[in-house]
Amino acid sequence: MSWILLERVRAGSLWDAWASDPGAVLRSYVSQLAQIMRSLHSWQPPAQVLTRYAAAECPEAETDPVAIAASTLTPLSASQLGRLIEHARAAAFTDQDVLDTIAARLAQVAARVTISRDADVVLHGDCTPANILVRDGRVVALLDFEWSRRGPRDIEVTLPAFSAWAGGPPMLPWLAGSYPELFDVPGFEQRQWFYRAGFALRSLIHWPAYAPEPELPKNHGLRQLRHLAEAEMPAT
Repeated sequence: MSWILLERVRAGSLWDAWASDPGAVLRSYVSQLAQIMRSLHSWQPPAQVLTRYAAAECPEAETDPVAIAASTLTPLSASQLGRLIEHARAAAFTDQDVLDTIAARLAQVAARVTISRDADVVLHGDCTPANILVRDGRVVALLDFEWSRRGPRDIEVTLPAFSAWAGGPPMLPWLAGSYPELFDVPGFEQRQWFYRAGFALRSLIHWPAYAPEPELPKNHGLRQLRHLAEAEMPAT
């Protein structure tokens, strides 16, 4: 576990604001978030920081699911995610048919889309609406940098996409208007599906199922995997 000592900020989360604040205010929040993301992605860390990032990435041959899930490698490869799937098969409350569908689709995306590490940037890594604090029309803090790592910038889009579950207008079209480079990559939709599947599989290591699937929270990894398995596969 990691701990960060910060100045206390009195504000509410964007997750709570999303279902209640006016659309114009929400759009402004997203525009501000885009500028924060752009600043982070343009930052060039010192060599010693890059060395520490690289040292925390697990090798392709790693078989321990805990080590794979804890790696800073982003995204994990299809073969590494396959090892997490095999680990999930032995856990309680898992649906084997869902895991079969996820495994087949991961292989399909990996065969069609190349996710290069050549243009990696420093990512926040957990940019959900719950980690964005807002007050009086301003984004005043972005929390929880312990999942920060290097990877393709469009991974940042993956978690905000789940804000639609909170109700209210969709975040992503506004984010695309303020930071179009996040979306301007070949095979964007299939990449997003691949990232979300990887996130859900990793989360099962840290947050195993403790009850039948219908009794788990909506954001639990098992429920995310079912959603991804039942949704229509993106064509591009």
